Amino acid sequence: MIDWRDIKRGKTTDVYFLRTRKILGKLKKNPRVAMEISAERLPEGYSWAVFTGLEDVLRLLEGKPVDVYGLPEGSVFYPGEPVLTIEGRYREFGIYET
Repeated sequence: MIDWRDIKRGKTTDVYFLRTRKILGKLKKNPRVAMEISAERLPEGYSWAVFTGLEDVLRLLEGKPVDVYGLPEGSVFYPGEPVLTIEGRYREFGIYET
C-alpha cells in the first residue's frame, strides 16, 4: 500500500512528471497553468458517476499556492465533464498529476 507521505513528497508520480519538473527548474521556468481533471470514460454500463475525494485533494494541496475549483463532494458527473480544476505554478503541483 502506498504511504500518504510518499504521495505528498511526489515519490509515487510518473517519471515523466519528475523529468518535466527538473527541466523547468534548470530553465528557471515555472509557468502558471491550469490542470483540469475529468473521467473521459466510465466502466461499461455506467453513464454517470459520483464525485468523491475532494477532501483528499485539498489535504494533498494544503499549503501549496494554488487555487482549486470543483464540483461539491457527492455531485453526479458524466464522462468528459470536468470535476476539478487546479490553477497555479506547475512546479508547485505538477508531480501530483499521475
